[in-house]
Amino acid sequence: MRAPGWPNERVPGTDAVGTGLAHAGRMAGKLLQWLGALFVIGLVGGAVGGFLVLKDRVRVVVDLDDRATGPDPVALLRDDVATLQRDLGDLRTSLG
Repeated sequence: MRAPGWPNERVPGTDAVGTGLAHAGRMAGKLLQWLGALFVIGLVGGAVGGFLVLKDRVRVVVDLDDRATGPDPVALLRDDVATLQRDLGDLRTSLG
């Protein structure tokens, strides 16, 4: 037996026509809302579960770096300037 108003029958006691489809649409809307809510809850549950599984395997360490142990940058600059002065002096003597 069909529900009253399916799909274009007059519903007894009302002037409405076709309320069966409207009711089905509302039910589908509620179903989609529940499915969406369950999906979001599932995502949150998966994230929390993943964190609980991996929290013992991941270690985060925040530490200051030691000062660089390479050559002194000022000494490198002095060496470069001395090399340029020597090359410039050689060019002056050859041109001049």
